[in-house]
Amino acid sequence: MHKEDNALNVKAIFADALRCPMDGLVDQLNTTKLAASNMPVLIALTQGGNLKNASDDEAKGLTKKLLLIYNAKVMLTRNLWTQYGLGNGTMGTIGIMFGFMD
Repeated sequence: MHKEDNALNVKAIFADALRCPMDGLVDQLNTTKLAASNMPVLIALTQGGNLKNASDDEAKGLTKKLLLIYNAKVMLTRNLWTQYGLGNGTMGTIGIMFGFMD
């Protein structure tokens, strides 16, 4: 097999793969995907405690605003509740959402 053929096969295999762009592109990609979904978007804001005013380093990756839609693919980047399988790298899909307001 030629090197070019192998590269095309690898590209085809991963055509539907979830891509993780660099930080500068993440918000732009997410906003574009959310707008194209034509689904209601739940905006979850950080509330209470010291997290509301915490720096990104202090919050350990917890964003101040999280945008979610039904059927969104998600992956945990921290151990949250390991005894129930919610650990770093766990992947899932948003299935039920509450909190929509008019």
